[in-house]
Amino acid sequence: MSDIPSTCMTSRQADAKPCCGDSDLALLYKALGHPARIDILHVLADCDHACCGEIVSRLSLAQSTVSQHLNVLKCAGLIGCEAKGRCCRYFIRRDAVRDFASLSRSLVEMLQTPGSNESNLSVDRPAVPDDDREAEISRKETP
Repeated sequence: MSDIPSTCMTSRQADAKPCCGDSDLALLYKALGHPARIDILHVLADCDHACCGEIVSRLSLAQSTVSQHLNVLKCAGLIGCEAKGRCCRYFIRRDAVRDFASLSRSLVEMLQTPGSNESNLSVDRPAVPDDDREAEISRKETP
């Protein structure tokens, strides 16, 4: 599955992942970008913690598919995992959810405030191309 970050190697690394910047926020949104992962989070929110087999029994997905989605959520830091006998118990990391909510609120506030991010812009062209530029682009694309 292409959504699994190559940097996520162990559950310990994923469990310790801090959530603090723009790249983390993008990773979190990407992890939440699949309906099956949202369904998994609903299951975990309902039962506090569950092993993969319990999650599979509540969803209409194959065990391997659920495992891959769990790994994406774990690598993003949204869920944690603890070994309990032969089973890994997955749970929502409430601290990561709070961090995600805070980062999302900050992003929304920044987007709603005109000029709030002007100092971070490094592009010297207009955000929306003018009519002449659009016409030039379409002429280049037409054979």
